[in-house]
Amino acid sequence: MINGNVEEVRLLLNRGADLHGSRLQHAVWSNDKNILPTLLDYGAQVSTKPPGLDSNAMHDAAEFGRTDIVELLLRARANVTAYGGMNGYPLEAAAQYLRRLLLAVQVRVKPTALS
Repeated sequence: MINGNVEEVRLLLNRGADLHGSRLQHAVWSNDKNILPTLLDYGAQVSTKPPGLDSNAMHDAAEFGRTDIVELLLRARANVTAYGGMNGYPLEAAAQYLRRLLLAVQVRVKPTALS
């Protein structure tokens, strides 16, 4: 998939390029907020787990803490109860992200500031 170039992606999709779950997932992984709406407009399946992967786009967006993408996927009716990935449900993936974020912040904050 061509990152960031919406017109080129549209051209490929109009010419019959395969639109399967990994395209959507790749856009989530690369945080490509320009391509995601285009893929959704062309019918990308938001809750599909691509072959060989145990998670879908919602799992990964939640795990990476990409709330704007989570919102976009929710508006496209992504299944939030789909089980998969390392963290189980998308909510559990989001909780893992929050734990990592809090730990990272705690490491940067001096212990005296926490008391």
